[in-house]
Amino acid sequence: MRITIDKKRALTTLCVARQAERSVDFALGSQSQWALLREYYDDERLQPVLDTLAHLEAATELSSRVISRDTVFPITVWGVLTYPLRWLVNHFRNRWRFRADEVQFMLLTLRTFLAALRSVAMPEAPTLVGMRMDLSCCEWIIGQRLAGVAEIDKAMRVEHFCQSDYLTFVTIQDVCGTSPMVAA
Repeated sequence: MRITIDKKRALTTLCVARQAERSVDFALGSQSQWALLREYYDDERLQPVLDTLAHLEAATELSSRVISRDTVFPITVWGVLTYPLRWLVNHFRNRWRFRADEVQFMLLTLRTFLAALRSVAMPEAPTLVGMRMDLSCCEWIIGQRLAGVAEIDKAMRVEHFCQSDYLTFVTIQDVCGTSPMVAA
């Protein structure tokens, strides 16, 4: 079964996964970093995560089985050969079809992130590393499907916890076109 996701929702999901992945990376260091990460995700930053979860939940039924990143992260010869064509065609597309297990994997991964974020105690390092790998896989799934879409480069520069002062970052709203700056 395939699930159709529009450009804005796909980009929002990519931004949420990217922001979470980079933020978890910087929170791996210590309990105090974890506490700062939890503060970073205030109501305003948490809202896109909740909205994305609600949309993914509405799009698919939650699988009762655990979905491994290995099952949704295939690198095939066909995928490599069709990449240039997808890159070209995606300049004109507004919707993409995702496999149900891919959407379910993204849903489970973001739920895991949200549950960890709501926990006062910092999860064990192997758990956080696995979560980062899952979030990175979510980025890859969307990035491969939306190859060639101009906003992908901006999405990879989305703001995150403990970001560098010397680099330029954008908000999720800037990437997805919901910011007053973009609309003007």
